[in-house]
Amino acid sequence: MRFILSLFLLFPLCLSAQDTTRIILEGKYQGQDLYVQNPVRLGGFCIEKILINKTEYSFEPSAALAIELKGLNFKIGDSLRVEIFHHNDCAPKILQPFHVTPISTFNIKEMNVTAEGLLTWTTENESNKLPYTIEQYMWNKWVKVGEVEGKGSANHNEYSFQLIPHSGENKVRVNQILNGRPNVSPAKNFTFNKEEISYQLDAKKRLITFSDETHYELHDEGGNVLKKGYGKEIQFNDSKYKRYYLNYDNQSAILILKTKKSHICPVKFD
Repeated sequence: MRFILSLFLLFPLCLSAQDTTRIILEGKYQGQDLYVQNPVRLGGFCIEKILINKTEYSFEPSAALAIELKGLNFKIGDSLRVEIFHHNDCAPKILQPFHVTPISTFNIKEMNVTAEGLLTWTTENESNKLPYTIEQYMWNKWVKVGEVEGKGSANHNEYSFQLIPHSGENKVRVNQILNGRPNVSPAKNFTFNKEEISYQLDAKKRLITFSDETHYELHDEGGNVLKKGYGKEIQFNDSKYKRYYLNYDNQSAILILKTKKSHICPVKFD
Protein backbone atom coordinates (compact mmCIF):
# COMPACT_ATOMS: atom_id res chain seq x y z
CA MET A 1 0.00 0.00 0.00
CA ARG A 2 3.02 2.32 0.18
CA PHE A 3 2.55 3.58 -3.39
CA ILE A 4 -1.09 4.63 -3.18
CA LEU A 5 -0.39 8.34 -2.78
CA SER A 6 2.14 8.53 -5.59
CA LEU A 7 0.31 6.48 -8.21
CA PHE A 8 -1.97 8.42 -10.52
CA LEU A 9 -5.67 8.36 -9.79
CA LEU A 10 -8.11 8.44 -12.64
CA PHE A 11 -11.78 8.98 -11.86
CA PRO A 12 -14.75 11.17 -12.99
CA LEU A 13 -16.55 13.54 -10.65
CA CYS A 14 -19.82 15.36 -11.39
CA LEU A 15 -19.28 19.09 -10.81
CA SER A 16 -22.41 21.00 -11.76
CA ALA A 17 -25.90 20.87 -13.14
CA GLN A 18 -24.45 21.63 -16.59
CA ASP A 19 -23.39 18.00 -17.02
CA THR A 20 -19.70 18.85 -16.72
CA THR A 21 -17.27 16.17 -15.58
CA ARG A 22 -13.59 16.19 -14.76
CA ILE A 23 -10.74 13.71 -14.95
CA ILE A 24 -8.05 13.96 -12.27
CA LEU A 25 -4.51 12.64 -12.60
CA GLU A 26 -2.29 12.81 -9.52
CA GLY A 27 1.28 11.64 -9.25
CA LYS A 28 4.87 12.71 -9.85
CA TYR A 29 6.29 14.64 -12.79
CA GLN A 30 8.46 12.33 -14.91
CA GLY A 31 9.90 14.81 -17.41
CA GLN A 32 7.33 14.19 -20.17
CA ASP A 33 4.37 16.06 -21.65
CA LEU A 34 0.83 14.65 -21.63
CA TYR A 35 -1.13 14.00 -24.80
CA VAL A 36 -4.92 13.88 -24.90
CA GLN A 37 -7.46 12.94 -27.54
CA ASN A 38 -10.08 15.70 -27.45
CA PRO A 39 -13.24 14.55 -29.29
CA VAL A 40 -15.31 16.96 -31.37
CA ARG A 41 -18.91 17.48 -30.19
CA LEU A 42 -21.80 19.62 -31.28
CA GLY A 43 -20.74 23.21 -30.75
CA GLY A 44 -17.03 22.61 -30.33
CA PHE A 45 -14.59 20.30 -28.54
CA CYS A 46 -15.07 18.06 -25.53
CA ILE A 47 -12.56 19.66 -23.11
CA GLU A 48 -13.59 22.94 -21.51
CA LYS A 49 -10.82 23.73 -19.04
CA ILE A 50 -7.56 22.32 -17.66
CA LEU A 51 -6.06 23.00 -14.22
CA ILE A 52 -2.49 22.05 -13.33
CA ASN A 53 -1.81 22.19 -9.60
CA LYS A 54 -4.95 24.40 -9.28
CA THR A 55 -3.68 26.91 -11.87
CA GLU A 56 -5.57 27.22 -15.15
CA TYR A 57 -3.61 25.98 -18.16
CA SER A 58 -4.02 27.96 -21.40
CA PHE A 59 -4.44 25.89 -24.56
CA GLU A 60 -5.76 26.09 -28.11
CA PRO A 61 -8.66 23.64 -28.60
CA SER A 62 -7.82 20.83 -31.00
CA ALA A 63 -8.58 17.15 -31.52
CA ALA A 64 -5.00 16.18 -30.54
CA LEU A 65 -4.08 18.20 -27.48
CA ALA A 66 -0.59 18.43 -25.97
CA ILE A 67 -0.36 19.50 -22.32
CA GLU A 68 3.18 20.87 -22.32
CA LEU A 69 4.41 20.16 -18.80
CA LYS A 70 8.05 20.59 -19.77
CA GLY A 71 7.58 24.33 -20.11
CA LEU A 72 6.09 24.78 -16.62
CA ASN A 73 9.36 24.57 -14.64
CA PHE A 74 8.59 21.25 -12.97
CA LYS A 75 11.46 19.14 -11.66
CA ILE A 76 11.40 15.35 -11.95
CA GLY A 77 9.65 14.01 -8.87
CA ASP A 78 7.58 17.16 -8.20
CA SER A 79 3.97 16.55 -7.15
CA LEU A 80 1.58 16.95 -10.05
CA ARG A 81 -2.20 17.24 -10.24
CA VAL A 82 -3.90 17.63 -13.63
CA GLU A 83 -7.65 18.30 -13.76
CA ILE A 84 -9.37 18.06 -17.16
CA PHE A 85 -12.90 19.49 -17.23
CA HIS A 86 -15.07 18.23 -20.07
CA HIS A 87 -18.66 17.85 -21.20
CA ASN A 88 -20.46 14.84 -19.81
CA ASP A 89 -21.61 13.60 -23.22
CA CYS A 90 -18.04 12.91 -24.41
CA ALA A 91 -14.83 11.44 -23.02
CA PRO A 92 -11.26 12.67 -23.58
CA LYS A 93 -8.60 9.97 -23.60
CA ILE A 94 -5.23 10.37 -21.84
CA LEU A 95 -2.68 8.71 -24.11
CA GLN A 96 0.26 8.47 -21.70
CA PRO A 97 -1.03 8.53 -18.08
CA PHE A 98 2.18 6.72 -17.04
CA HIS A 99 4.04 9.99 -17.63
CA VAL A 100 2.88 11.08 -14.17
CA THR A 101 3.30 7.71 -12.44
CA PRO A 102 6.40 7.20 -10.29
CA ILE A 103 9.56 5.64 -11.69
CA SER A 104 12.81 4.61 -10.07
CA THR A 105 15.58 7.18 -10.43
CA PHE A 106 18.82 6.86 -8.48
CA ASN A 107 22.52 7.27 -9.16
CA ILE A 108 25.03 5.16 -7.24
CA LYS A 109 27.84 7.39 -5.97
CA GLU A 110 29.75 4.68 -4.09
CA MET A 111 29.34 1.01 -3.21
CA ASN A 112 31.60 -1.01 -0.90
CA VAL A 113 31.68 -4.32 0.98
CA THR A 114 33.73 -4.79 4.17
CA ALA A 115 35.73 -7.92 5.03
CA GLU A 116 32.79 -8.98 7.24
CA GLY A 117 30.32 -8.69 4.35
CA LEU A 118 28.69 -5.36 5.26
CA LEU A 119 27.39 -3.76 2.06
CA THR A 120 27.20 0.04 2.02
CA TRP A 121 26.11 2.31 -0.80
CA THR A 122 25.36 5.98 -1.31
CA THR A 123 22.97 7.48 -3.85
CA GLU A 124 21.63 10.75 -5.18
CA ASN A 125 18.78 11.78 -7.50
CA GLU A 126 16.12 9.58 -5.90
CA SER A 127 12.63 10.77 -6.85
CA ASN A 128 10.46 8.27 -4.93
CA LYS A 129 10.57 6.32 -1.68
CA LEU A 130 10.99 2.85 -3.18
CA PRO A 131 12.55 -0.22 -1.54
CA TYR A 132 15.98 -1.43 -2.65
CA THR A 133 16.18 -5.16 -3.28
CA ILE A 134 19.63 -6.59 -2.49
CA GLU A 135 20.66 -9.36 -4.88
CA GLN A 136 23.65 -11.74 -4.75
CA TYR A 137 24.86 -13.69 -7.76
CA MET A 138 24.70 -17.37 -6.84
CA TRP A 139 24.34 -20.57 -8.89
CA ASN A 140 24.44 -18.71 -12.21
CA LYS A 141 21.57 -16.36 -11.32
CA TRP A 142 20.73 -13.29 -9.24
CA VAL A 143 19.09 -14.22 -5.93
CA LYS A 144 17.19 -11.79 -3.67
CA VAL A 145 18.71 -11.82 -0.17
CA GLY A 146 17.13 -8.77 1.45
CA GLU A 147 15.43 -5.40 1.18
CA VAL A 148 16.10 -1.86 2.46
CA GLU A 149 13.58 0.99 2.31
CA GLY A 150 14.65 3.88 0.07
CA LYS A 151 14.67 7.45 1.37
CA GLY A 152 13.51 9.16 -1.84
CA SER A 153 15.73 12.23 -1.48
CA ALA A 154 17.40 13.88 -4.48
CA ASN A 155 20.38 14.67 -2.25
CA HIS A 156 22.91 12.39 -0.52
CA ASN A 157 21.47 9.07 0.80
CA GLU A 158 23.36 6.38 2.73
CA TYR A 159 22.37 2.71 3.09
CA SER A 160 23.79 -0.52 4.52
CA PHE A 161 22.91 -4.22 4.55
CA GLN A 162 24.65 -7.21 6.14
CA LEU A 163 25.36 -9.82 3.49
CA ILE A 164 26.05 -13.51 4.04
CA PRO A 165 28.76 -14.03 1.40
CA HIS A 166 29.66 -17.43 0.04
CA SER A 167 33.26 -18.62 -0.21
CA GLY A 168 35.47 -17.17 -2.93
CA GLU A 169 34.37 -14.56 -5.49
CA ASN A 170 31.06 -12.78 -4.84
CA LYS A 171 28.91 -10.30 -6.76
CA VAL A 172 26.18 -8.09 -5.34
CA ARG A 173 23.89 -5.35 -6.67
CA VAL A 174 20.86 -3.31 -5.61
CA ASN A 175 17.69 -3.02 -7.61
CA GLN A 176 14.47 -0.99 -7.55
CA ILE A 177 11.43 -2.28 -9.45
CA LEU A 178 8.28 -0.28 -10.10
CA ASN A 179 5.47 -1.08 -12.52
CA GLY A 180 7.56 -3.99 -13.77
CA ARG A 181 10.49 -1.77 -14.72
CA PRO A 182 13.81 -2.61 -12.96
CA ASN A 183 16.49 -0.03 -12.20
CA VAL A 184 19.65 -2.00 -11.43
CA SER A 185 22.95 -0.74 -10.03
CA PRO A 186 26.31 -1.89 -11.39
CA ALA A 187 27.48 -5.11 -9.73
CA LYS A 188 30.09 -4.94 -6.97
CA ASN A 189 32.66 -7.79 -6.98
CA PHE A 190 34.48 -8.84 -3.83
CA THR A 191 36.32 -11.84 -2.39
CA PHE A 192 35.29 -13.49 0.86
CA ASN A 193 37.92 -15.56 2.62
CA LYS A 194 36.03 -18.59 3.87
CA GLU A 195 36.49 -22.32 3.47
CA GLU A 196 34.28 -23.98 0.92
CA ILE A 197 31.32 -25.69 2.52
CA SER A 198 30.92 -29.45 2.26
CA TYR A 199 27.93 -31.63 3.05
CA GLN A 200 26.85 -35.15 3.91
CA LEU A 201 23.75 -36.90 2.63
CA ASP A 202 21.75 -39.44 4.60
CA ALA A 203 19.53 -40.90 1.86
CA LYS A 204 17.37 -43.00 4.18
CA LYS A 205 16.54 -40.04 6.41
CA ARG A 206 16.37 -37.63 3.45
CA LEU A 207 18.73 -35.37 5.40
CA ILE A 208 21.49 -33.10 4.06
CA THR A 209 23.96 -31.73 6.63
CA PHE A 210 26.37 -28.90 5.75
CA SER A 211 29.75 -28.24 7.37
CA ASP A 212 28.58 -24.68 8.12
CA GLU A 213 25.51 -22.50 7.64
CA THR A 214 24.87 -21.57 4.02
CA HIS A 215 22.27 -20.33 1.56
CA TYR A 216 20.74 -23.32 -0.20
CA GLU A 217 18.12 -24.47 -2.70
CA LEU A 218 16.93 -28.04 -3.25
CA HIS A 219 15.06 -28.84 -6.47
CA ASP A 220 13.34 -32.04 -7.45
CA GLU A 221 13.79 -33.72 -10.82
CA GLY A 222 10.91 -31.68 -12.22
CA GLY A 223 12.65 -28.40 -11.35
CA ASN A 224 10.34 -27.55 -8.45
CA VAL A 225 11.87 -25.93 -5.35
CA LEU A 226 11.47 -28.29 -2.37
CA LYS A 227 13.51 -26.32 0.15
CA LYS A 228 15.06 -22.86 0.10
CA GLY A 229 16.69 -20.84 2.85
CA TYR A 230 19.74 -20.43 5.05
CA GLY A 231 20.94 -22.98 7.59
CA LYS A 232 23.01 -26.07 8.32
CA GLU A 233 20.52 -28.84 7.48
CA ILE A 234 17.91 -29.68 4.89
CA GLN A 235 15.27 -32.21 5.82
CA PHE A 236 13.09 -33.24 2.87
CA ASN A 237 10.39 -35.88 2.75
CA ASP A 238 9.81 -36.00 -0.97
CA SER A 239 10.23 -39.50 -2.39
CA LYS A 240 8.74 -39.06 -5.84
CA TYR A 241 12.10 -38.86 -7.63
CA LYS A 242 15.50 -40.49 -7.32
CA ARG A 243 17.36 -37.47 -8.70
CA TYR A 244 17.60 -34.08 -6.95
CA TYR A 245 19.54 -30.85 -7.56
CA LEU A 246 21.27 -29.05 -4.72
CA ASN A 247 22.58 -25.46 -4.73
CA TYR A 248 24.66 -24.30 -1.76
CA ASP A 249 27.57 -21.95 -0.98
CA ASN A 250 29.01 -21.27 -4.47
CA GLN A 251 28.46 -24.83 -5.65
CA SER A 252 25.86 -27.21 -7.06
CA ALA A 253 25.46 -30.98 -7.04
CA ILE A 254 23.22 -33.64 -8.50
CA LEU A 255 21.99 -36.15 -5.92
CA ILE A 256 21.02 -39.59 -7.22
CA LEU A 257 19.24 -41.52 -4.49
CA LYS A 258 19.26 -45.31 -4.76
CA THR A 259 17.94 -47.99 -2.46
CA LYS A 260 21.37 -49.39 -1.54
CA LYS A 261 23.70 -46.50 -2.19
CA SER A 262 23.46 -42.82 -2.93
CA HIS A 263 25.55 -41.25 -5.63
CA ILE A 264 26.70 -37.62 -5.61
CA CYS A 265 27.70 -35.72 -8.77
CA PRO A 266 29.24 -32.35 -7.93
CA VAL A 267 28.73 -29.52 -10.41
CA LYS A 268 31.13 -26.58 -10.61
CA PHE A 269 30.14 -23.17 -11.98
CA ASP A 270 32.62 -21.18 -14.06
